[in-house]
Amino acid sequence: MGLSSRMPLSSYIILYAALAVILVLLVSLLYGVFFFFDILGRPWAYSFGGWPTLTGTWHGTLRTPSGQDAVLFLDIRRSYPESYNYSNGKSYGFVEDGDDFRGQARTCGLANGEREYSINGNMEGWHQPIINFQPKHLATGLHPGRLQGQWHDNLLTLSGQLKRFDGRTWVYGGNQDPDTDRTTSITLRKGTQTDYKTACAKTPT
Repeated sequence: MGLSSRMPLSSYIILYAALAVILVLLVSLLYGVFFFFDILGRPWAYSFGGWPTLTGTWHGTLRTPSGQDAVLFLDIRRSYPESYNYSNGKSYGFVEDGDDFRGQARTCGLANGEREYSINGNMEGWHQPIINFQPKHLATGLHPGRLQGQWHDNLLTLSGQLKRFDGRTWVYGGNQDPDTDRTTSITLRKGTQTDYKTACAKTPT
């Protein structure tokens, strides 16, 4: 039982290399299974073959029931666990358990100038997003709250009742305010933040 009975160094190298290959294959398999089921559950977030996705940036103009013009910009991102809720050092908003997507939004023309929001939401089926808006800073005026949508290719239609902040509290429907009592609809198309800025420049704020 001398030195000659010990395993040669080359055998150790081969053994460790084989274990490393097996580990890589197992991790790849687990990732592949997760990826496969994620595609089945969230096809709206993947663009294989170049087909349109819900994720990305959108912009559109709207007119409230009282005739107030405004512009909405959305940056929708597929939701990941909290530790992955950042991209390029920037936060894309709050994530609650069960959220399918999150992101940021901007409006101009509703609440005394341009306003920023964190958004999150879920899909009802593959084409019906529900988006919740959380203002980053309160300002008097109208704000989107919870909007329901229909998404098809590069067209996203949202509708719902706006809410108003009067400087002290939120005012919802039932106050003889047409902008909070009635439904506001908006049609958005894929576009850039530059498109949004251009539309804002044409909209009174």
